[in-house]
This record gives sequence, structure tokens and C-alpha cells, in this order.
Amino acid sequence: MKHLLLGVMVAVGCGSSDDGAQLDAQSFDDAAAGDAGDLGDVDGAFLTCPAGTWCAETNPSGTAKLNGVFALTTDDVFAVGDAGTILRRQGGTWSAMTSTTTKNLRAVWAAGATDAWAVGASGTVLRWNGTAWAAAGPTTTTTLEAIWGSSATDVWAVGGTSAFRWNGTSWTLYGLSGSVMLDVHGTGPNDAWVASEGGYVKRWNGTSWSSVTSSGTGNFFAIRVLGTNNVWITTGVPGSRARSYNGSTWTNRDVSVVLHSLYSTGAELWGVTGPTSPGKIARWSGTAWTTETPSVVTQPLRAISGVGTSLWAVGDGGKIIHRE
Repeated sequence: MKHLLLGVMVAVGCGSSDDGAQLDAQSFDDAAAGDAGDLGDVDGAFLTCPAGTWCAETNPSGTAKLNGVFALTTDDVFAVGDAGTILRRQGGTWSAMTSTTTKNLRAVWAAGATDAWAVGASGTVLRWNGTAWAAAGPTTTTTLEAIWGSSATDVWAVGGTSAFRWNGTSWTLYGLSGSVMLDVHGTGPNDAWVASEGGYVKRWNGTSWSSVTSSGTGNFFAIRVLGTNNVWITTGVPGSRARSYNGSTWTNRDVSVVLHSLYSTGAELWGVTGPTSPGKIARWSGTAWTTETPSVVTQPLRAISGVGTSLWAVGDGGKIIHRE
């Protein structure tokens, strides 16, 4: 017979901005004894992080800064970082993967469990084939800041003023005027967007790239495309640190912190902060932003990803945090 503990929540190695989020693990009758990261078994579901709480997860590779994360499923997550660090989370545990580079990796994206990409400094592009990571072009020395795809045969890698597209067989280079591109996202093969330093936003329509006008000033750190007429960017400019585009007009949706990465689930947005406000996480509910500072992180966070409401964020010091 299962025993239910009414009115008691348990968090081991977890944090929240809410008072009282740190609770006594022994409330599960010592179910966590011998493993400080486990919360016990309730009706067959093994719990490692209470719903709505950010918890720290163990990074097996140490303290190298993590710059990118991508959740393929709720039990298959990739993360990359400095010195060629590549991690993968399966079965609730992170493992270090064998990397073929020592260059700093900036971003990761996966089309499937046996098809993932990582990009970074000096034009580094690596591809996972289910067995090993290997160099996968294109030939460039430009630092690649971001990667995103709509399928295994439609992948974009961007950096500097170069946008490279993989069609499943080869890469095509598109030189774009403006400044250093920092992020790329879209909805499909005929709808990709990039955000750049210097206030540039550009869109791919399936045939060519064009500039999206009246998008503001300052550096655009992150872009997230919820729909062809629902695009979000983040900046460091007070009053317009978040902006949304409805297909014709940009609207300021200011948030109190500078967001360096965005993830969306439905109409809801999540963002994480870098050095200017380390350890903060922002959430757009559809009408307003709220921010929190989980107790399990004080370092700058560099990236956030998820599947549905399962979220992961990574950052300096090799920090990995998770929320269900």
C-alpha cells in the first residue's frame, strides 16, 4: 500500500525563489537515504525534482562553462560548452561524450537521437551520427554562434555575417550584410530568422534573405519564432529588452533583465540571464513577465531549452538546472 504524505513536499538539492521551497528530505521516511538526489517512488513514478522547482543536476565534466543546450525529448538532452565539452542526459543522468575538438562550442541542436550538431569557435562544426562526433563542415574560420533546423535536411548555422544551410547533402553559404549574428530560429524550411548585433533582424522565406525593418537598436541576443506572425527578440536596451513582432509591427514587452536565450512552449516564453543579472530566469505568461532567482544557481546562465514544461538551463561553472 502506498503511503501518501499530505501537505509535505520534498526537495533535495533543489531551489526556488519561493519561501519554504527547501524542505526536509526525511519526510519521505528516509526514502532518499544513500542518494541525496532521489526523492523516492510514488505510484511508480521516480521523482528527482518537484514540479515547479528548479533543481541542480550533476555535471560529470567539471566546471567548464556551458553555452548551449537542446532537449530532444524529456529523456534525451544535449549540452555543449568550452574546451570542446559535450554532454548528454539519458535515463536522468548526464554523461560526458567523447569530443573531437578543444574549441569552445557555442550551441547544439538535434534532429534525432542519432543526428545532432554542435557549432563553435573558429568555424567548428561537429555532427553526431549515433556512434561518434566528427567534423562536418562547412569550411570557414568564422565563429559560429547558433544552430537550428526544421529537419535533418534543413539546418542553419550562423556566425559573423555568414549563414550556412545544410540540405542533407551539402552546405550553402549566404553572406548577409549587417553585424555578427547571435541566434537563429524559425518554423520551417521557408521561415527562418536571425538576430544580430547592431539591431539587425533578417528572415529567410525559402528563396532569399531580407531585412525586417523597424526592429529597434542595440544588440539582439536571442530570437524565438512562435509563428510567422509571432516573433520575439531580446536586447540590452531598457524599455525594449524584449520585443514581439506581429508581422507588421514591433511591440515592446519590456522585462527587468537582459535575456540571452529563449525557449517557448505554446504561448509561454522562458528566458535566462547572462552576466548582467546572473542566475535569474524570466517567464512570459502571455500577458506579463515575471522573474525568479532559483537558490541553486548564482552564475550567469547561457542557454535554455526544453520539451513542453520540462526545462533545462546551463551556464558558467558547468551549472545545469532542471525544472518540471
